[in-house]
Amino acid sequence: MTVHIYALFYYDRPLLEAWLNHYCQFEIINEIIIQDQNWALRDSQYLMETVAKYIDEYGKKIVILPS
Repeated sequence: MTVHIYALFYYDRPLLEAWLNHYCQFEIINEIIIQDQNWALRDSQYLMETVAKYIDEYGKKIVILPS
């Protein structure tokens, strides 16, 4: 499954890209886009929790949508 991550980064985009590459294929766009209120990836709970920890630590806003 490809995961599209629509994100607003405050800094350190290359590090986040490299880190996420271990978990999934992804695309990153530098703006917040919410296409569907029901965007949660039920099959990727671990990925979401891991990304949420990264957001908490580095103050990034990320919305994850399934492809």
